[in-house]
Amino acid sequence: MEKFLSQMMTENKANSTIDTYYARLKIFHDFLKSTGNDPRTLTPATMILFKNDLLNKGLSERYINNILSVVKNYFDFLILNGERTDFNPVLAPLKLRAKYPDTKVLTSDQQQQFLSWASNLQKNLYVGFLLMLFGGCRVSEACKLKLSDISLHKNGALYLTIEGAKWGSDREVPVMCSNAAKIIYEHTLDLDISSLPVTRCSPRTLQTYATQFSNISGIQMSCHTLRHTFATRLLEKGVEIEQIRRLMGHKNINMTAHYTQKAKINFKSIAPTIWQNN
Repeated sequence: MEKFLSQMMTENKANSTIDTYYARLKIFHDFLKSTGNDPRTLTPATMILFKNDLLNKGLSERYINNILSVVKNYFDFLILNGERTDFNPVLAPLKLRAKYPDTKVLTSDQQQQFLSWASNLQKNLYVGFLLMLFGGCRVSEACKLKLSDISLHKNGALYLTIEGAKWGSDREVPVMCSNAAKIIYEHTLDLDISSLPVTRCSPRTLQTYATQFSNISGIQMSCHTLRHTFATRLLEKGVEIEQIRRLMGHKNINMTAHYTQKAKINFKSIAPTIWQNN
């Protein structure tokens, strides 16, 4: 397994991706250790036992599928390196039908209420929330951005360069609110050490403050709610879903569709009336 993870590093996978692979492989490793199975001779029948073991632990269908996906990649690695000579035991029928959780999106009023509250926090924390709500950053991405990752273009637009992202989704994203862009840019001008992240805080800190707002206001939200809201607002403004996918750094269009399922689209301009001729 260490060789497999080393190969991932050689392929320039993001550190967060490698950490995720390690955590999921450890679950599999613990199962092999407890059952005395050797991955070089393991059969599909044993993989069914592994899947059932994960279900009995109460893990979600989506999380189990994610674990099985990493294990499948691990077995592909074994086959390519001659450790297995037959086939990959992680077969397609093992995949569970995942239930996507309901997405949480802030309404316009809730968004204004949150921004009013967040504006009273320390400037670096406020900027962190603006990066998620108007730049679509994951909380981990917002907390990694440095001065060199934020650039003001000649047309006045402020861009975020996100590198080392999940699934290799490196991208350049404009801040989608002029007022937020001004606040972020002015904050960068006050920073004296360019090598440190502009938010000067950890993801856990921002998550803690998001929970605090949720408890105070009664509005159910998290840092990820801001990312959902970013995608939803773009779709409502008429941005094509493929463009939103790229801005979000999603692996596929289905994920973007899930993020934007709460979008309220105005169909007045295309809906025919009963008085309209065909």
